[in-house]
Amino acid sequence: MLETTDTNSQYPDKKIADGKHTFTVEKVVGKQLGNAYGYVWTLEENGLLFEQVLFGNEMKDLLRLLGCKEDKPGVFTWDTDEVKGKSFTVTVEHFPDKKNIVRQKFTKFEEELEF
Repeated sequence: MLETTDTNSQYPDKKIADGKHTFTVEKVVGKQLGNAYGYVWTLEENGLLFEQVLFGNEMKDLLRLLGCKEDKPGVFTWDTDEVKGKSFTVTVEHFPDKKNIVRQKFTKFEEELEF
């Protein structure tokens, strides 16, 4: 089948500055990432799109905050389509990993309050 693929980056600034940010979920895609299964979160803030990869062990507070069903402590049943459009506030920080490569991490999740 003939396909057209746009290989230009839709996320020109993948680095998110340290500090608090409020994002709206645009899309979540689960995928195999090396030896682990993770989720690529496409997030919007002030008209800009960002991507953040989160593994299951990094998502507990976020899934709770987004109202996902927790079947038993730490085990969630959730639909990636149902979190679209939901917003949350998170603290973004950058840390070196074991190989001294600086990684972007989401640390403190907070509910986005509506006024």
